[in-house]
This record gives sequence, structure tokens and C-alpha cells, in this order.
Amino acid sequence: MGKILYDRGCYLVISIQYVPNKGRNVFPCWEATTEPVSKNASGEYVVPSKHLVPTTDGSKKLLKSAEVGFALAEYSNGDEVDPVRLPFADQCLAKHLEREARLASKFPPAQEARQALSPLSGRKRREPAASVLPTPTPIRSSRRQRVSRKEGDQNETQH
Repeated sequence: MGKILYDRGCYLVISIQYVPNKGRNVFPCWEATTEPVSKNASGEYVVPSKHLVPTTDGSKKLLKSAEVGFALAEYSNGDEVDPVRLPFADQCLAKHLEREARLASKFPPAQEARQALSPLSGRKRREPAASVLPTPTPIRSSRRQRVSRKEGDQNETQH
């Protein structure tokens, strides 16, 4: 519990529970229930306000529709045998750790929080324009000017 998983967004594990699925192709399993989180300005993971509703006592409660379950292990061989561990949640945890390491190497800690809050955080930024002006290229004379010069040279030699 308390781990962050990444699957097209960050999710905080808030509980682990047994789910007694009784469907034809769905096996009973152990599931990690998660809530969506994002980093705030101080770098802490918090639930975005769009996933919270106010209660009568003034506190905020997570919307049931915002919860996401990640299957950890399932009893695909029957209840009498140990459950089969599923790799998806471990892969999501590894994705989160890789993503955090990549962000930490790109940005110092203060910049990382600002980058996470930026709506354009996935886009690459252009380099600022160089302050040095490009060197001007020499202007070539047009064909007409070159022809008239040649004719002028020929006229001078004939005189």
C-alpha cells in the first residue's frame, strides 16, 4: 500500500482486497484499489479536485467512479491452490519508477514540480533564437548585368 503505479496516469494504492469474482471467465483475485493522483507544486502526490466530492461534514470524499483496480494475483487454478501472480501491477510500478528517475535527471527538484503542473509538460521546448545574426551572403549580379559588362568590354577593345 502507498505505492504509485503508472498506467497512462499515476495511481496511489489505497487498499488491497480479495474480490470473489464468480463469472465464467473471471477468476477470484487479489486486487489493489487505487486512486488517481498527480504531483502538486511541492512535489507531493495528491488526488485532483475533479475526483473529490464534498461531504456533509465539509471533508472531501473520493468519487467511487475514480477508483481503479489492478489485479495482483488470481485463483485461475482453483481456490485450493496458491494464486497465480499477475505481472501487470509490477510493470506499472516499474514504469512509475523509471518515469520518476527520468524526470529527476531532466529537471532539478524545483523545476520538476513546475513541469508536472504545466499543461504543455509533454512537449519539447524550442531552443531560444541565437543572438548572433547570420552573416550576409554576397549578392551576385544578375545575368543581364554580366552580359552588359561583357559587351562593354568588347566595345572598348574594338576602338
